[in-house]
Amino acid sequence: MMNGMVWIWLGVMAVSAFVEAATLTLVSIWFAAGALVATFGCILPSLILVSILAKLYFKYQNLDAIQNILGRLRPVIIALIAAAALSILKTVVASEGGLSVNGINLSGILLAAGAFFVLRRTKKSPILIMVACGGVNLLLNLLI
Repeated sequence: MMNGMVWIWLGVMAVSAFVEAATLTLVSIWFAAGALVATFGCILPSLILVSILAKLYFKYQNLDAIQNILGRLRPVIIALIAAAALSILKTVVASEGGLSVNGINLSGILLAAGAFFVLRRTKKSPILIMVACGGVNLLLNLLI
């Protein structure tokens, strides 16, 4: 389980703008070696910290204090996810392209509603549904 968490954090951190900027800067100076140094220099501190926190969590996960803290963090995490979802929804609704009426992107709204329906009813892979929605949106933008 810990290895999976480490790889997820590594993947999340690898796409950050800071890492990309450092990598591109050192690539221009030291080529491939510079890219490796910059990437590991940006990722390694966070990777070590997350690994230590994961190890501590797995060691003390049954303590009441830890469960109490995590229980209090759950609403905050849900609020952050909801805020991100609303931000994405606002971007989709206000974007131009596809089937738009009065500045409202109907095709985006229909795709989001359809994706939500398919996710709730069929238990298909969310990645597959996102790719399918992207393909349908591309076709709609090409045709309309």
